[in-house]
Amino acid sequence: MPTSRSSSPVSRVGRSAIGQTNTVTLFAMAAGRCQFDGCNTLLIEHHVTKEAGNYADRAHIVAYKPAGPRGGSERPTNIHSLENLMLVCSQCHKLIDDNPTAYSTETLREYKRAHEERVRLITGLDKNHQTKVLLVKARISDDLVDIVKGDVTTAIAPYYPDDSRFFEIDLTQLRVSDETFYDAAQQTIRTRVQQLLEIGPAHISVFALAPIPVLIFLGNVLTNKITVDLFQRHRDNGGWKWKNGGTPAEYAYHRLRDGVERSRVALILSLSGEIDRAALPSSIDCSFSIYEIRLENQEATPDFLKTKIDLDAFRLAYRSAIADLRRNHGILETIALFPAVPAPVAIACGHDLLPKVDPALDVYDYDKRNGGFRFALTVNRDRRI
Repeated sequence: MPTSRSSSPVSRVGRSAIGQTNTVTLFAMAAGRCQFDGCNTLLIEHHVTKEAGNYADRAHIVAYKPAGPRGGSERPTNIHSLENLMLVCSQCHKLIDDNPTAYSTETLREYKRAHEERVRLITGLDKNHQTKVLLVKARISDDLVDIVKGDVTTAIAPYYPDDSRFFEIDLTQLRVSDETFYDAAQQTIRTRVQQLLEIGPAHISVFALAPIPVLIFLGNVLTNKITVDLFQRHRDNGGWKWKNGGTPAEYAYHRLRDGVERSRVALILSLSGEIDRAALPSSIDCSFSIYEIRLENQEATPDFLKTKIDLDAFRLAYRSAIADLRRNHGILETIALFPAVPAPVAIACGHDLLPKVDPALDVYDYDKRNGGFRFALTVNRDRRI
């Protein structure tokens, strides 16, 4: 392997003593990428021209000479050991050597450890851990939203993307305030999901930011013959990785009102916020029986959904509620649904409906301007007999 052409004195001094074996091993442990945290530059090709070559520096964590950057630290017996070497680009090499206080030996060792651990994890995955990443983006209250790809790859581990180009359903050209929004969104989603399914993925990971009725429709058109994992964007850190621990969410299902017509049912989901019955449209009159799923012993807030266990518990409560409605009300053509839920819960509401068995959902969206709900769209009707 050719040596680096860096002019850094640290990379020049004692280069031959590092040895070919250590150099090759270091490249392998770093997967040929810069180990400085957040850089990850591929060092076996030029970043502009893509010309193949060795553009890496082998940096000593504790300097080769005591007078060098970080040279006064506790010195290892073998200054050229793999444990004391990092693979870095020339820019990061200069940065750490010019700022030895900011980038201490402890900091650099942690950068090296984290990078090599990630390489071992990713390269240890087999094809069965591939997932097709589906990004769904729309305007929220006519504001543009974005999904950071780096956050996605962190969230899906131990799975990894089957393609560096994620599959996208982009609805950002549509404005929620337009009368045609829901019709156009449904058509786009139906077309793009069909294209996705034609690829034949065995596993799909969904990251979606869009109006709740749109997400319920998305879940319904995603086939339940493929494993689908759903992810939540956490407001406190902006990340998508499911959290661990904490108090599990519990759900309560109960009847709020008996209606005079057995075939007319409304279901309220008060999870990310409380839904006032006074906000329901006048069409949900005394003929409707009204049921609710809400959080038990916990305030309804947008931040309640933290763990995958919380989502799984909702799905169980939701499926049980739908089954209960079938028992109590017989064959239902539709259920009026009023959701105040996080994005993955919305997708689950559509995805968990059984085709040809469960009723259609007339989904209502909360209209902030008018302080009430308005009909948005219907899901599951096309899948019924």
